[in-house]
Amino acid sequence: MDIVIAVVSTIVFGIFSKALVNIPYMTWGIFDWTFAVTFILWLLYMASLYVAAKIQDKNGERNWKIILKSLIFGTAAALVKMGIDAAVQKIAANQDNMIYAAAIMELEILLFGSAAMLFLYFFAAKKKFTAWKPSLNVYAAVGGSILAVYMAVIYYYLFKIKWVMERFSGAVQEVGTEQAKWNLSVKFARESAVMGMLVYVAFFITLWLGLRKWSEEIEKHNKTYKRGDTI
Repeated sequence: MDIVIAVVSTIVFGIFSKALVNIPYMTWGIFDWTFAVTFILWLLYMASLYVAAKIQDKNGERNWKIILKSLIFGTAAALVKMGIDAAVQKIAANQDNMIYAAAIMELEILLFGSAAMLFLYFFAAKKKFTAWKPSLNVYAAVGGSILAVYMAVIYYYLFKIKWVMERFSGAVQEVGTEQAKWNLSVKFARESAVMGMLVYVAFFITLWLGLRKWSEEIEKHNKTYKRGDTI
């Protein structure tokens, strides 16, 4: 059940983020509807992951307590994300290429979401991770491949900007090199946001499945060890 909640909530988060705000990033100082929607999306997504993690806690709690705590955690996580976005905004704002700015924001999403999942597995699901298991190699390979594809896409759009500027040098001279570069980077950053969404959705699902597999391997190892079987 936890896998269903985690996977479905991740997919829904990705789809609604792309449809409503393009990139789920809160621009500090601009408190408009996109800011509010992004905050709510992160709140609900983090709350859903809390429920998914808590399902794995063998101690168990009443449903109303889990829901209440999930909303508290979701709110706290969204507030933390808002603070991180404000700090990252200072870095992204200094970029003269929107592709770089979008990549910075999307990488921050990957890091924050991954950290949140690790936190939930340790403190909500109350799992303990020890040695790396060979069965996890496939998840590491998939996660690495997803990141590699993302970096390739970023490189592609950077190359595309250069190619367009060389191909249409006449039009570039009319508006100015810097302005043309900025206009193209904004256009391609919007296009790349689709791939960015697919990347963090796929990566989060892979990470959750990997963490779950890891915890299952540890529990299996502990049960075998308690029985005194040879491992």
